[in-house]
Amino acid sequence: MKHFFKVFLFITLSFSLVACSSNSADKLYKIQIASVDVEVGKTKAEIFRDCNYTLDADLDQTLQGNSYYRNVSILDENGDSVGWVNLYSKEETVLTDAIIAEVYVLHPSADFTFEGVKTADITLEKAKELLPGAKSSEDSVWSPIGDYCTHLTFDTNGKLTDLEHYKYYKVDYSK
Repeated sequence: MKHFFKVFLFITLSFSLVACSSNSADKLYKIQIASVDVEVGKTKAEIFRDCNYTLDADLDQTLQGNSYYRNVSILDENGDSVGWVNLYSKEETVLTDAIIAEVYVLHPSADFTFEGVKTADITLEKAKELLPGAKSSEDSVWSPIGDYCTHLTFDTNGKLTDLEHYKYYKVDYSK
């Protein structure tokens, strides 16, 4: 019985490693904010100087190196929050040069798209199509891939209530 368990454990771990090392590990989902492409982990916060939304922060302030500026509201023309971003910088820099490490869409009716689909049009079933192989439940779809994670949550009618897409950066908070 011990031998069977060891073989079963080996096979299970082997399949897990193959799944984690597939080509999907490099998948970076496409997000647009007011028709501006945002590549989480690559795009700088300066894009908010040129789109229909603003950030609730002074973009000229300095961000310390190897740190986050968290939960910066994305504001529409009325000053209402439609979501937020987390910004990251490896080096000390102004916020405009910080990288968008996370996008969180709080109001799917806002001018956001995910994988080319308006967030207002994403249903639970559509999310499963957009994130093939993702894990799901009756009210969410999530896809942890390497340093990236995507999570979509839905109400009881299957309508999107929020979307979160982020890249994880290791930050040493002991300094």
